[in-house]
Amino acid sequence: MSAAILKEIDASRFRPVYLFFGADLTVSDEVIERLKQKLLVPGLESFDYDHFSAAEIGKSEKLSISLFVQRLRQPPVGAVRRLVVVRHLEQLSGKILSEFASALASIPDTTSVVVVCNADPGRTRDLRRLFRDAGLERWLIAVPGAHNAQLITEVQRWAKAQGLDIDPPTASLLIEIAGEDPVMLKSELEKLATALPAGSGNEHYRLTPDLIRQYASSTRVFELRDYVSQCLERNATSALATLRRLELLGEEPKKIIGWLVPALLDLLAVKLGNRSASSLWRCPGTALRRWQVAELDSALHRLFRIDVSILRGNREIYALLDIWTLSCCRRSR
Repeated sequence: MSAAILKEIDASRFRPVYLFFGADLTVSDEVIERLKQKLLVPGLESFDYDHFSAAEIGKSEKLSISLFVQRLRQPPVGAVRRLVVVRHLEQLSGKILSEFASALASIPDTTSVVVVCNADPGRTRDLRRLFRDAGLERWLIAVPGAHNAQLITEVQRWAKAQGLDIDPPTASLLIEIAGEDPVMLKSELEKLATALPAGSGNEHYRLTPDLIRQYASSTRVFELRDYVSQCLERNATSALATLRRLELLGEEPKKIIGWLVPALLDLLAVKLGNRSASSLWRCPGTALRRWQVAELDSALHRLFRIDVSILRGNREIYALLDIWTLSCCRRSR
């Protein structure tokens, strides 16, 4: 299937919509990269290329569904067609999802939209039915998850492109730590290539299990730091995207709360005059002016309620953290 789509693109035959459903994100990644190469004009990418996480659409005035539709219908500046990429479609639901499907059904012939959905089989069936009802069935592309052996082979290929050499057992360990998301795996390999010395001559630097454990396992810490910092700066959109990555990495929600609460308490202590601003080593410099005491108090109480939900066995903790991030970390007007 992917080979046929790539041949279409190479022959300058472009679909208005590419709807990818399944777990093998390498297929959609290859199509997106080929479309970029074929459609976009160097230097004008910012005018003719947009990419979104579905979680952003309809959640704020900056990207309401009507504004998103306007972006879809915007004419190209330098390219033959505009390219719009929407990932994590599974995060849309209800009225916004229906409006999104209707928008795809009526996009102009000057735009190509790539939609990527990695949902559980039950949800995928509902989504496929929705797009079939919207007249988009012919653009559906099923991409079942890669077998473990196939994914290990892909990891070895991506590592080689970064000047690294990784054997199958070590590649399997990387997948175990970082997860099966190809985007995350490529990111880990890029990080390793940057952190490790280059091989001599034409040789590749050989990755070992110890190196994988040392470098790849630290990704969650970096993401946790980013998430807390983005929350303190009240950048809800970026914080939500980072929270998604933490979920993909398998981070424990209790640990996320354990990082958030002390940072918010430190901020509250300064706002109440109980400590100096210079002591806020874990908070961005702009955080103080972003929050009021009442807002910090409310945010902390809501986090405590989420913590209680964990103790009671609630399995939808990430959904509660999504709601907390959107409601507590949006900047007040």
